[in-house]
Amino acid sequence: MTTPGRRIADRYRLEHKLAEGGFGCIWQAHDERLRIDVVVKEMRLAPAFDPSEHAKRLIYAEREARNAAKLRSHPHIVPVYDVIVEDDRPWIVMELVRGGSLADQLTKGPLAPNMVADVAEAMLKALDTAHNAGVVHRDVKPANIMMAEDGRILLTDFGIAAHQDDTRLTTVGSVIGTAEYLAPERISGAEAGPASDLFALGVTLYQAVEGVSPFKGASPTATVVAVATQPPPPMKKADGLEPLIFGLLDKASDKRLDAVAALEKLSSWRIATKEMPKPTAAPGNLPNRVSSGVARADPRPHPTKPQRPIQRSDMAAVRTLRIWAVALACVTIALMIGGPVAGSNGHNDLGVALLVLAAVNVFAVFPLIA
Repeated sequence: MTTPGRRIADRYRLEHKLAEGGFGCIWQAHDERLRIDVVVKEMRLAPAFDPSEHAKRLIYAEREARNAAKLRSHPHIVPVYDVIVEDDRPWIVMELVRGGSLADQLTKGPLAPNMVADVAEAMLKALDTAHNAGVVHRDVKPANIMMAEDGRILLTDFGIAAHQDDTRLTTVGSVIGTAEYLAPERISGAEAGPASDLFALGVTLYQAVEGVSPFKGASPTATVVAVATQPPPPMKKADGLEPLIFGLLDKASDKRLDAVAALEKLSSWRIATKEMPKPTAAPGNLPNRVSSGVARADPRPHPTKPQRPIQRSDMAAVRTLRIWAVALACVTIALMIGGPVAGSNGHNDLGVALLVLAAVNVFAVFPLIA
């Protein structure tokens, strides 16, 4: 049994447990060489009666972790720093991300659509990079998306989740993953691929904006049946994100949105809603924080806040007001000259109406800018 104080690879001193499950144990540790805090994942491989099978699983786990380490420079992937085999098991050293997971956030309620869009963009970029490098995540879900205190949104557990077997569906064919996030093709026994990661992201985004999972049933069997056969329920809070999310949830993997197409839909949504992504701090350029987590006050003088530039929508509103003002003036003049609009003189009525219509058309075609 592993205890606090143990040193892994004569370098990483285990301090205390952060989480534990069938997959193994997650430790906060201290890198005594670099003098930084890190996360160390002590992985437990599924038991194998044949020693040669255990050796294969160990090699596979180590290879997957090393593949994940190749992605450590991506701004939306929790970096893997080191991979160690000790005591006949792999130990994965990763960045310690201060903050909680998306799953933690969702315990407080669903996210606003603009925040869900930020999560979608970060995850699509992370998955696109991983898939282009030949790495498949296999377990995309809210618990594996970190919402860092510094504003970063990161995907964690690349290549590691494939070996987890705590409270997860692991015996439908050769499937490994969490039931409600499994793509239909994986339930039928197909190998995990980029499309299955994107389906899991679609489930995650649906859950993030609606507050409920689209397929989760009363039992694992009911959940699997829902994933395989039932469409996701209509969305009520998506605010236009439905084409993106439903495109990721297509039952047919060959018709499902890929990462590039999904990013294009997200970009179109941002243009239509004028919701721009929230800027995030780069890992090496984070704001100074005191222990309370509040940013330090900047002692430098602050310039006067510039006035908001006039937007096209502002000009349109002004133009519309001017059109109606001119039209009203024309009506008033006509009434003064020719009598009531709704009078007995049909020609006079028609003349007034044409005068008003002409004024509106003229100013609609030639809007006043000044």
